[in-house]
Amino acid sequence: MIKLYRELLSGREVFLWGAGILGKQCLEWMEKAGIPLAGFLDSNEAKQGSVAHGKPVYAPAKVLRRTARDYYIVFSTDPAKREMARICRAVGLREGVDYSSYEFFFPYLAVDCRPPRMVTNSTDLIAALDGRLHDLAVVDICDYPYHPAPRESFSRSRISRIVREDFRRNKAEYARKIGLLEKYAAVFRNIPYDDSGSAADPYWGNRWMSPLDGASLYAFLAGLNPGRYIEIGSGNSTKFAAKSIRDNALRTKIVSIDPGPRVEVKALCAESYMTPLEQMDMTFFNSLTGDDVLVFDGSHRSFPNSDVTVFFTEILPELPSGLVYAIHDIALPDEAYTERYYNEQYMLAVYLLAGGMGDEIYFPSMHLAKHTDLLTALDERMGMEKQVSFAAGGGFFWMRKK
Repeated sequence: MIKLYRELLSGREVFLWGAGILGKQCLEWMEKAGIPLAGFLDSNEAKQGSVAHGKPVYAPAKVLRRTARDYYIVFSTDPAKREMARICRAVGLREGVDYSSYEFFFPYLAVDCRPPRMVTNSTDLIAALDGRLHDLAVVDICDYPYHPAPRESFSRSRISRIVREDFRRNKAEYARKIGLLEKYAAVFRNIPYDDSGSAADPYWGNRWMSPLDGASLYAFLAGLNPGRYIEIGSGNSTKFAAKSIRDNALRTKIVSIDPGPRVEVKALCAESYMTPLEQMDMTFFNSLTGDDVLVFDGSHRSFPNSDVTVFFTEILPELPSGLVYAIHDIALPDEAYTERYYNEQYMLAVYLLAGGMGDEIYFPSMHLAKHTDLLTALDERMGMEKQVSFAAGGGFFWMRKK
């Protein structure tokens, strides 16, 4: 993949549009991959003509007025990406060919910054790993072809039946929890769809936290009033949590674990650990109590020493009784994100198939949205803006520890 990008960028200057925290992280990835950055673009006039993270900052028009397509633009911010794309298209730039958003570009650079080594058998694989090629390199294992795709038979599997049977048994309880969302209808109607520019306030149109996820997080925190809200993976979720704490005068303290949040959240947190989960001191989790709430929204991929593997093997089994926790981007009883190689929901599926240590399924957002009529009815009652739909789905799979 890195070879593809180097060919795409050959002879072209690369600009990151957005000189904030995410821009800095993208720059670091580029430097690891050996791809030079010509500079940042930023629509904030106060930044134009200055230097950010050691690189010059230009007005977007300065680059976009060029007639030669001798540059490539990567959006390194979330809130304004749609407007950035519109501006690029207006001057004839083509998505993917002349510009792209960071999430379609940089996930590969994080692992592709050394020349790939083809591995064709298990002996060579062991040798490659012993040589620490896995540190920042691509290892293609060709013994067994792998084709990520949802399976039609998965919907009839035992794990799918477990989630559906849970809903049938507990429909009244899920209806009650959905009623908690309706309790805050006036609050939700006042949350804007578009970004207001506030560092503290959430908005529905963010790309990473669906309305159902944002609303359920707000309502559950308000109802539980936990001592701490610990999130592994921060950003827009932090804003919804912080708003619930402010609005409802909760005692809750926010603890963030994230090496590079999508938005600046440090000011909202009582504690902030800017480190990958797998590098955290695991004794931290010994301090959790049943009075806390824990949310895990990490890399979504289980590999040796990845955050997902650490969460499911070292943290989840040791969580204290009564603690409410949620895992994001879980589509059970269906599959999703196979094209992104997300596999953490299969880790959760195995956990549930083995009995889940008796843990209670608390609120399976995607299932409630796709396979029941409860959220469609909620949309009709809430009176939200047309583009804000709770029935459109969510990614949180909420559980309570036995």
